[in-house]
Amino acid sequence: MLIYLKHIILFLILAAGLHIFSASASDKKRDLHISYPGIRFNAERDFAYSPLMYSGVQGSFAISYSVIKSNTSDLVFLNYTSGNNTNKFGSIMQVVTAGIQTYKFYHRMQETGNGFCLGWSNNNEFNTREVEDVRNFNNRNEYFTSFGPAIRYRYPFIVLNRQVHFQTLAHLQLLGFKLQSSYVTSLPPGFQESNTKGFRKFLNSIELFYPGSGLNVGIQPTLMYELKSGNGLSISYRYDYLNIKGPHNVEKSRGTWSVGIITAL
Repeated sequence: MLIYLKHIILFLILAAGLHIFSASASDKKRDLHISYPGIRFNAERDFAYSPLMYSGVQGSFAISYSVIKSNTSDLVFLNYTSGNNTNKFGSIMQVVTAGIQTYKFYHRMQETGNGFCLGWSNNNEFNTREVEDVRNFNNRNEYFTSFGPAIRYRYPFIVLNRQVHFQTLAHLQLLGFKLQSSYVTSLPPGFQESNTKGFRKFLNSIELFYPGSGLNVGIQPTLMYELKSGNGLSISYRYDYLNIKGPHNVEKSRGTWSVGIITAL
């Protein structure tokens, strides 16, 4: 059951991303941004395991897609990370994360929306982890969908007669819903109810994501160098902090460095 649930959630995340890609195919200016395997520095606590901090370096891969219209800009990020964390005693936690995050910004400038732009963001993320030394508390996971305000700053300048863009994205996720494994098992709490069946077990496992129950905040500065072909190169750093309270409290602090290629579509 848990394996199927993981696969279903990952499929929904990827399908949502592909749908957004195809829906934007006729818009004005489009860029595809592929980040080569990056490096994520990750630290997290799952209090169902232990209050100890698990930290480590993980591999990361991301694809983003942007559409610039006359008065709005849309961005979509798909990301995947995998690797091991360890605590101070050498215990290993295997971590896998997959997600899709969208931004929508509003601006008056007709071409690029440089300067500050306000908007909103939606984040969808699935996390799963295993600690081989632990039996009863193995296979922990959570999924959340959250919404909140976002801000973007863009500043173009010239280096060696080529256009360079500095861009920073920031978001604060405040409202949404979440789905977590229970405190002592891998399945969500609703699946432990013997008097309910089918889809009702899933519905009974969903909890609200709101201030005091969940928080996701992040910032992502990027430097983009435009080539003569119209494509570009980039270097980016993304930091985000996640705190979820529920059947088991989870806290994560993550920073990812990556380089990439930008292709004009």
